[in-house]
Amino acid sequence: MRLAADMHPPCTLRRITDHVWWFTPESRRDRPSLAVVVGEKESLLLDVGASPAHLGECLAAVAAAGLRPPARAVLSHAHWDHVFGIEAFVGAVVAQRLTAAQLERMRTWDYSDAGLPALVADGREIAFTAEYIPRELTDAQRRALKLRLPDAVFEETWTADLGGVAVHAHHVGGDHAADAVVIHVPGDGLLFLGDCLCDDLWAPVRRYTRGRFLPLLTQLEKLGPAIMIEGHNPELFTGKELIALTALVRDAYSTLDRLGSGPRPELRVDLTTRHAAGLVDDTLPPILAGLDQT
Repeated sequence: MRLAADMHPPCTLRRITDHVWWFTPESRRDRPSLAVVVGEKESLLLDVGASPAHLGECLAAVAAAGLRPPARAVLSHAHWDHVFGIEAFVGAVVAQRLTAAQLERMRTWDYSDAGLPALVADGREIAFTAEYIPRELTDAQRRALKLRLPDAVFEETWTADLGGVAVHAHHVGGDHAADAVVIHVPGDGLLFLGDCLCDDLWAPVRRYTRGRFLPLLTQLEKLGPAIMIEGHNPELFTGKELIALTALVRDAYSTLDRLGSGPRPELRVDLTTRHAAGLVDDTLPPILAGLDQT
């Protein structure tokens, strides 16, 4: 039992910049990162969690740390693990237009034990989510689950002044979710990524597509963050790591263009002469899987 607990450390509130506290992810139930940005006038919650319980644990940790409770929350995207806590949040919720539209659809779906198989069968959810949702919420809790709609909706950008702390939400899209939003705290050099750097889990084979992945990386690069919070990474992602990832992806597509169509057994070897082998091995397979997709 001790080993199992160590393999899945619990969510913990950590201060990582002057104004940002990170509620770390937990892999056993696929709970994502949450964060709280604290200004002189207001605190802002980033994502509302995988369940009312997940949100409640975060807010209890915020209270225990003596921080001002968040009056508003902004969503990174509409996947279940980032929004199922929404009904338990008493403040206003802000979301991108596509996120709001997806929540309106999801609130009519049956996430019970009886209903989940149908959601997977018709592609509204995937087997991965059907595995983890019951770990977070019981059947009875899912039957009682309510997904309220956001109180405010934006298209491309949203800005808040928390009192000495500016926060900017940017719609960036990507392969993982068309509605993906990142939240930038420029004064702290911090970017909350949600899952935007993840590949497309809904495809037959996990993939990145050039038309989505490269523009996403370019947008993140322009923001110039020093540190980033990813949805399910228990470690902070650094600006140097983003630069390395972007350089690899651009090099990979350029090299693929040069090699042309057909088998490319030499590609990995070629890329590892210029980039870290582990990064190549993690990133190249989904790039190749999506090469012929738009």
